[in-house]
Amino acid sequence: MSVEARLEVAGVKELKAKLEKLDFNLKGKVSERLAEIGNLIEERAKQLAPVRTGRLRASIYSRLADWILTVGAKAPYARYIEFGTRWIRPRHFLLGAIQENLAKIENIIRQAVFSAVSEATA
Repeated sequence: MSVEARLEVAGVKELKAKLEKLDFNLKGKVSERLAEIGNLIEERAKQLAPVRTGRLRASIYSRLADWILTVGAKAPYARYIEFGTRWIRPRHFLLGAIQENLAKIENIIRQAVFSAVSEATA
């Protein structure tokens, strides 16, 4: 005598399709919003950067690749201005711009996730 149980899950194909749609929407929406955040931080960092020749300000950039937002400055002396030295006090133009936008970053990403989820489940 044998005992057998069978379990069938209905809607797996539909669930898989919705998850794939969510993944696509999420990547697009979050990437789009991260690029916007990068532009905000870049502009604020340029406002906060000290200006003598304008070289530091002109070297500030933001770049988005594979969900990683990078904000920096290419001027060779940027790190000394940002973090200071024994003789120069730090002027956190990059960190200051990031800190000022932390709440916006959280809200923008949260909105992008909610938007992607609602579009995928509609």
